[in-house]
Amino acid sequence: EIYTPLIRKLQDLNQEIRQRHSSMHLYTEQEMRSLGVWLEETEKVVSDLENNFLIITHHLNLLEIKYKERQASIGSKE
Repeated sequence: EIYTPLIRKLQDLNQEIRQRHSSMHLYTEQEMRSLGVWLEETEKVVSDLENNFLIITHHLNLLEIKYKERQASIGSKE
């Protein structure tokens, strides 16, 4: 439930990118400039999301290692 807003944001972003891509051939010069600005902003959002993903993945891996170590120590005591 915590990640639902983030997942929704990613789905919405994906849909918006697809829509812009499919209609880009109809854009005027001004709309193309606006699209360029939007692309820069979106790339920043994606970069931030990728960085967060890497941090979360790293922490998840550390937790998994600790879990396996703990399981092994419990198993060896039995």
